[in-house]
Amino acid sequence: MRQEPVALRVRRIADRQEGVITTRQLHEAGLDDSKIRRWNADGHLARRHRTVYTVGHDAISQRGELIIALFYAGPESALSFSTGGSWWQALAETPRRIHVSATHNRPSTRDIKVHCPRSLERVFHRGLPVTPVPRTVLDCAGQLEFRALRKMIAEAEYRKLATLRELERALAQGRPGTRALRRALAAHQPQLARVRSPLEERFLYFCEEHHIPLPLFNQEICGFTVDAVWLGVKPRSSSSSTAAPPMRCPRGWRRIGGATSSGAGLGSRTSGATPDGSSTTRRS
Repeated sequence: MRQEPVALRVRRIADRQEGVITTRQLHEAGLDDSKIRRWNADGHLARRHRTVYTVGHDAISQRGELIIALFYAGPESALSFSTGGSWWQALAETPRRIHVSATHNRPSTRDIKVHCPRSLERVFHRGLPVTPVPRTVLDCAGQLEFRALRKMIAEAEYRKLATLRELERALAQGRPGTRALRRALAAHQPQLARVRSPLEERFLYFCEEHHIPLPLFNQEICGFTVDAVWLGVKPRSSSSSTAAPPMRCPRGWRRIGGATSSGAGLGSRTSGATPDGSSTTRRS
């Protein structure tokens, strides 16, 4: 039976790993150290770290960069801290520096921060090892600003990644982030997971700071998605203390060629009242 060429074996292994391969895997594919050095000099391999290479090029996807960091940190490592939060999609922003946790000491690099906790639990999410959500949130609690931590908690609950009880059980006396996480849990606001823009988020905090009842964000009203709606709260007119009568959605509020028939663009905003008397801010 004809043996598979070494180059094909290397390519097959790397293709499963976003173009990334380790020295050990290269040895298993049939390359010794001298051939690895020659392939690296010829451009068939690109060395990223002492034992990690990419095959053929340096254009690696974000997932590939995470795999490189995990290989660098060694066996039983996991994405953690803000990188773990981003991989769980509980944090919107992807950190520039990749954070991983490992069970043994490995020096950090300019692009990779290696944490060495006393104990490390990991699970697999979307194909990569990562610390469990409660531990990830606790680790992030010591690094994030208070509002960002509140939003992370709201996202974790909204996406059903973890319950508030599970996050409370992650609290440990003396562990970094415990005090911040306890404070953020006490101020938990589920609506933070519903806002879709920094402006909406600032409006939510404005309502909190001025003791205004919080609206529901991004609800469907009359076929439009509104920024905010106070269900059951009737608006008052400027010239009278009595509640304004409910209004029906105008007939002109129909989607026609990317704009309403009244000529207002679908991106415009209007305040008014819905048929049930709810006060709204409309965004089409």
